[in-house]
Amino acid sequence: MAYDIIVGRNAADKKAFADRGLIFVGKSYVKMGQYTSLSNKILMDIARSHVVLVAGKRG
Repeated sequence: MAYDIIVGRNAADKKAFADRGLIFVGKSYVKMGQYTSLSNKILMDIARSHVVLVAGKRG
């Protein structure tokens, strides 16, 4: 069962804004045994201001 991951939103904001004010960031990896798939959508709140750091590794 896939569910959306919302970054930067608390319960009160979820109730007030529902799914408005969100942008799609990407999908998360889920590994089950030898099988890896992209499953859950990752969304970020843009209705309020946040400090964000995106870091990664090449390759």
